[in-house]
Amino acid sequence: MALMNPKMKTLVVIALSLSFAFTLFGIFKRSPRMSVHPDAAAIFAEREAKPLTLQEESILGKWAAQNSEINWEILRLGDGSYELVYREEYEGEIYNGYVRGIWGIDEEGYYYADLESSDLEWPPEGISYYEEVVSISENEFRTVSVQEDGEELESNELKVTEFKMDLWNVYGRQNKP
Repeated sequence: MALMNPKMKTLVVIALSLSFAFTLFGIFKRSPRMSVHPDAAAIFAEREAKPLTLQEESILGKWAAQNSEINWEILRLGDGSYELVYREEYEGEIYNGYVRGIWGIDEEGYYYADLESSDLEWPPEGISYYEEVVSISENEFRTVSVQEDGEELESNELKVTEFKMDLWNVYGRQNKP
């Protein structure tokens, strides 16, 4: 700053002061680093262009579940996207994370594809995973998926009014509870 003219010094001091104030008061909040599929924007746009079916509309909103592998909370939005936070124990380690992607129900079942992930070591592949829809009611959504080892894994999501996992404060976008 010693080599700057007085006007430039003043501008730099104002910019630094504003940046500090915005950060202090949370106006500019840094987002955690995310791994993003290279075609994410196009895939999100393609899904958003498809209207939801009545069956899809029935599972919009906030849901929570757990199965033998993972606990999660998911927010399904009307544009065919979702946000999900999870807590998982694997080989004695606890993993927490966030994924965002697309979802839907078609003739093959319930599908989802992760397009953004908080796990930088496991980038989203954009592959659609399918689960058989067992039942859908106003407050419950049940599916079954076949795992790599051939075993079936049941998932039972329950409709919730609010999320309990604090990961939403870290990862959730405009859809924080």
